[in-house]
Amino acid sequence: MIYADNKTIITTNGFFSPLWPAPKNISAVFSEKFSEIPELLDCLLTNNSASLNERQLIQSSEQKFCQHLRLPSPPVWINQVHQATVKRFPTKEKPILADGCVTSERNTLCAVSVADCLPILLTCRKGKEVAAVHAGWRGLLAGVVPNALLSFHAPPEEIIVWIGPHISQLHYPIGESLRQRFIALNSSNHACFKLIDEKWHLNLALCATMQLEMLGVSEIYTDERCTFDNTRKFFSHRRGDSAGRMAAIIWIN
Repeated sequence: MIYADNKTIITTNGFFSPLWPAPKNISAVFSEKFSEIPELLDCLLTNNSASLNERQLIQSSEQKFCQHLRLPSPPVWINQVHQATVKRFPTKEKPILADGCVTSERNTLCAVSVADCLPILLTCRKGKEVAAVHAGWRGLLAGVVPNALLSFHAPPEEIIVWIGPHISQLHYPIGESLRQRFIALNSSNHACFKLIDEKWHLNLALCATMQLEMLGVSEIYTDERCTFDNTRKFFSHRRGDSAGRMAAIIWIN
C-alpha cells in the first residue's frame, strides 16, 4: 500500500487528479468541497422530477459540472445503495442501482459520490478498462470490492487501484456486533479495528486494501486525508454534512 498524504496534491477549479501511475490514456478526477461543484453534483444526483423546468435545470447543471471538471462527456451516475452490485457500462438500465461501475468504452465516464465512504478507482496496466466503486462498511461486508475485480477482464495482478479521501479510523467508531460481522467474514479483519476511548474504530481503507491484496492486487495507492478532519476541502456525513458530496470519476480517453 502506498500513501499519498505527505505528497503535494494540486487542486484546480475545485478538483484534483489522483496520484497514481495510471496509463497515459486514463483520466481521473476527484471533486472537492469548495466552488460550485457540490451544488451542481447535488442537483444531478437528487433531482428525479420529469418537469420541463427541472429537466432544463439538470441539463444546465450537467453542462456546468462537465465544464468545471473538464470532462469529455457527462458521467453516468449510479444510484448507490450500499450493496455489492457492479454494473458494466454502457447499460440501458434506469435507474442504475449499484455501488460500482466498470467499462471498456472510451469516453464513458464511471463515477461515484462520497462523503466519508471510500471512493475507489481502478484501471489496468494496459489502460483498456476502468471502474469506480463506492464502499462503506456495508459494501465492504457485501463484497463490492471483489465484485469490481471480477468485473475486469484483466487479472488482479495487472490492476492498479486508487483509494481517495475518506473518513479516518480515529473518527469512525462502530459497535461490537459490527466488528464481529467483519471478523466472521475473515478472521484477518481483526487488524482493521482499534480500541479508542473504549470504542472500536474501523479502518475502512485497510479493510478494502486487505480484500484487494488477498485477491492478488499489489498496486494500491491511498490518499489518507480524512474527510471528517478536513472541514475546508471535504464533506463528511458523520460531521453533519447531510447533503454535500464529492465525486470520483474515471474514464478512458
